[in-house]
Amino acid sequence: MQTTTAFTTAWPAGVIARYLTVAGAALGRDDLTVDVETLTTVDYDDPYATRSTCRACAARDERDYDQYRNYRDYGAEAVRARASQDDARSWAQAHAETCRALPRPA
Repeated sequence: MQTTTAFTTAWPAGVIARYLTVAGAALGRDDLTVDVETLTTVDYDDPYATRSTCRACAARDERDYDQYRNYRDYGAEAVRARASQDDARSWAQAHAETCRALPRPA
């Protein structure tokens, strides 16, 4: 029997990074993660924000690209997107390192 882990389970569409929570690591549960995803508008595929969501406790952090307006002077939209993603990844990793929450049983 093959064991499924966070390393072998396919990531949901749009997820650009995934961090295993403390509880997930302790229990061997690959569904207790903090996922980082790029958000796009309904009408277009243009990204506008990066969101981190904990699948165990539902804590969430969203970094809208407009928060990085000061980066406009330095170049393209890609620079603002990268700054948003970097901050979202930092939040996600910090949260995953401390989250011991377990989801409510169905």
